[in-house]
Amino acid sequence: MIRRRSKARLRIAVLGSVLLLVNALVFAAFTWPRLNRVRKAEERAQEVLARRAGLETLWDRIVLRKELLAQDRRDIESLSHDYLQSRASDLFPAQREIESLAKAAGLRPKKSSYAMEEIKGTGLVRCAVTLPLDGSYQNLTGFLSRIEKTSRFIVVDQMALTRDEDGGRMNLKLSAIFKDEASVASR
Repeated sequence: MIRRRSKARLRIAVLGSVLLLVNALVFAAFTWPRLNRVRKAEERAQEVLARRAGLETLWDRIVLRKELLAQDRRDIESLSHDYLQSRASDLFPAQREIESLAKAAGLRPKKSSYAMEEIKGTGLVRCAVTLPLDGSYQNLTGFLSRIEKTSRFIVVDQMALTRDEDGGRMNLKLSAIFKDEASVASR
């Protein structure tokens, strides 16, 4: 009788263990994939948040760039309206004024060259002037002072100085900016 009880208890224990194991396997079979789906969904949510943060940063940069471009456009309009003259009416007088300012400062201009270039998207034209000059450093500073005081919009782009037996030799690259009436009319 004792043996029967212990065999019966053993069978019940084994059967209980098997049922517990089967229950654990069934639980794992249904729960594990759902846990993986939840984990993957959380990972995708983190990726989306990171992507969103990156896009928000990009959007902020785009908005700042747009504001900067709008301010640049307003500055160009103000410059064009208040300071610049049309290329057709002022190009040759500006070229003559640059050379006369150099002569008035005591410099001796050599053969100058001019190149026209449209400043894309602005309705402005840049006249690049290459001006080789002979004279002293004081003459050059006097010339630059005169350029600064002129009513025209002239920018010194580059300046190269060399010394020779006659004094100094300078090579200036200037830009004179004008309104381009043709591009403004075509807008």
